[in-house]
Amino acid sequence: MPIRLSSVARRAESGSLVRRCFLAAAASVTLVSGLAGQRIPLARPDPIMRLTGITAPGGITFQATPTQVTVAWQPVRGAATYTVERGLAPTGPWGPLGWNSAYGTQLTVPSPMAPPSAGGQGLLLYYRISAVPASGEPAVTIVPWITPSIETPVIQAWHQDHGDLVLYWTPAPGASKYVVSAVGGAGGNRYVELDPQFTSYRLTNLTAAGNQGASLTVAVNAKFEPGGIVTQSPGTTIAMAPVNSCWPLATSPGPAPMRSGQRVGVTSITVGAVGPANSGASILYEQALAGSQTWETLGCLPGGTWAYDVNLQPGTSYTYRMTSVSSVAGTGQTLWNLQTGLPADTPILTAQLSGQSRVYLSWRGVAGAEGYRITSSYGYSMLVPQPPNYSQAGLNALNVPAGTQVFTLTVLYPVGQPNSKPPSQATVVVPVPNPNPT
Repeated sequence: MPIRLSSVARRAESGSLVRRCFLAAAASVTLVSGLAGQRIPLARPDPIMRLTGITAPGGITFQATPTQVTVAWQPVRGAATYTVERGLAPTGPWGPLGWNSAYGTQLTVPSPMAPPSAGGQGLLLYYRISAVPASGEPAVTIVPWITPSIETPVIQAWHQDHGDLVLYWTPAPGASKYVVSAVGGAGGNRYVELDPQFTSYRLTNLTAAGNQGASLTVAVNAKFEPGGIVTQSPGTTIAMAPVNSCWPLATSPGPAPMRSGQRVGVTSITVGAVGPANSGASILYEQALAGSQTWETLGCLPGGTWAYDVNLQPGTSYTYRMTSVSSVAGTGQTLWNLQTGLPADTPILTAQLSGQSRVYLSWRGVAGAEGYRITSSYGYSMLVPQPPNYSQAGLNALNVPAGTQVFTLTVLYPVGQPNSKPPSQATVVVPVPNPNPT
């Protein structure tokens, strides 16, 4: 028997009501970029698909370590299962990671090891999360995510205390353990695992009492769970001083060593000290950021030998502790505060014609400079003192030959001062007309 359709049903049959009510349910892909999403429609489904279509998963969040990532999403009405895939580009190809039932809204999967890169940024990957209905096409969301990189700890400083060695290193985000190893030294090789809150450790009795030191290769690596991935540091070679030379078992107080000189640069400092005359003293050189009391051993050297300290921060104060050790004269100590220089300031040199065959050069005084040297492409040279209060400085160059002339300003700084800087230069090109054109 034929079934009579109502007028509403007839309109639905014609497709006009279906188009109005279910057009928003068309299958689609959502590509999420930051906080904004852009919907990219697929080919228009037929009316039956419109009635069964579902929305793409939203509210995507990530919780990640360098070894695993948990992807979570909001539930989608009508989804029978969810699948998660990963690729190197938003267009794929895609590698399946796993699936979850309609009641599961997250999935934890291994994360590929991301090599360290500039700024500590990890590996950019794309995740495709699909809501799959019992029948019909899935709705898909594609989300970019940067996997945290696996950072290798870096030994920043070390300090020898008798036969012990104290190491300080940079933290590795996400590490579950730190692995400290030392190869060589008294008592054989060392290996210890530490909880992630540690960024320093004391290795004991690496150098036995006596007049011989030890050459060690020490390394700090980070361990990540799950998976037990361990970074591979090449290690740092450290020459430890003989214990009896710089830490004798018993000495009486003696005179402090005398400072013999210094050389200060932007990123380096060189210091020297001598012990009492005819004492055969060794000098233990140590360095710390001013006020930190975290001492780093520079070396234990014969009296009169200078110690070099490099890779320092510009414009930063450091304290140097020099200990004179002698079985004859006893033990004395002195402290010395020094500051590295600042990067050179680049002046701005301007020039203008001030008359026939005359060029007026001007620049603003640079703080810390003691003077300036002006040179030119035609052999002109002049020294100019620092103007009061670093005000504007100027110079009239006379009898300048016609043609294109180049003037160079060199900033001169005091040599050997705590605020010393390397010379800096500025140039200006001046077209000088011929005073007697033909």
